[in-house]
Amino acid sequence: MKTILLVGSILTERQYLVDRIASADQVAYASQTNIITSSKVINAGRILAINHQVKMYGTIGADTDGTKALADLICYHIDPNLIVTKPKATTGQVLTITDREGKTAITLYLGASSLTGTISPKVVKQFDCMYLETSLPLKSLYQLISTASKVKTPVLLDFPNQQREFNKIFLRTIDFLMPNRQEAELLLNTKINTVADAQQAAVTLKKFTRGTVIISIDKDGCIVLDSKANPLHIPSKKVTIHDTTACGDIFRGVFLSEFLNSRNLNLSAQKATQLATESIRHLGVDNSINEISKNYKLLLQSNETATSN
Repeated sequence: MKTILLVGSILTERQYLVDRIASADQVAYASQTNIITSSKVINAGRILAINHQVKMYGTIGADTDGTKALADLICYHIDPNLIVTKPKATTGQVLTITDREGKTAITLYLGASSLTGTISPKVVKQFDCMYLETSLPLKSLYQLISTASKVKTPVLLDFPNQQREFNKIFLRTIDFLMPNRQEAELLLNTKINTVADAQQAAVTLKKFTRGTVIISIDKDGCIVLDSKANPLHIPSKKVTIHDTTACGDIFRGVFLSEFLNSRNLNLSAQKATQLATESIRHLGVDNSINEISKNYKLLLQSNETATSN
């Protein structure tokens, strides 16, 4: 069991499931709604907490959403003791609207999360890995990356925001650079239409970092590139898509959880692809994470049984 520090947004997420996503001046009616505490790092952290000790640093407002966020994190088995409350701020919000084809429109209000600062090297050094996302203020993000490098704490960087603004010089010390297809396109100002395009994008991104590049390419699986090999394509099996929301977060959560235990890069990516693909069968972020958590627990139990035998 390893210790992991999550640093990122803390958001109240409202997801509406609709037949179609309304365009301007139109109305769509939701058949189902879910309200949870969420973010890219929190979703992944819920998976990581199955097999590791997880703590979170971030910022909330002094409001009911902030109070609920602290309670939810405890329910997710994520330690909230490093979280800071800003009295004059509002806890961040995210609205996701998902249609029956599994496509999602997202509206994000960072709120208090935009005020997240940095933490001391002494704290960062206590952890086996730090999981970061780029929705943080860039100044804080750069300082966190530099601090982790100085104290030799590995970093996984997710890229949901600020792809164009991010200074790529700070990718040099990242251990796991993990954008999805669209994020990699924005990072490199290119289009990724095929597996070959994704492999070339991984090669280009690898020039900026000494770490491992992993690009998740939705229905096509993922591309893995470390310092010792050519880009490896790990395909995913074809399944009926109901909701892709949080699929990438589940992928990264399973990958990091597996890698911290096994140090096997390819096997970790294969298991992450398998479970992330399974997640798109389920409607709703919370439901997807809960169902995949059950599957992952069973997988871990079967591994323990096999090892003991």
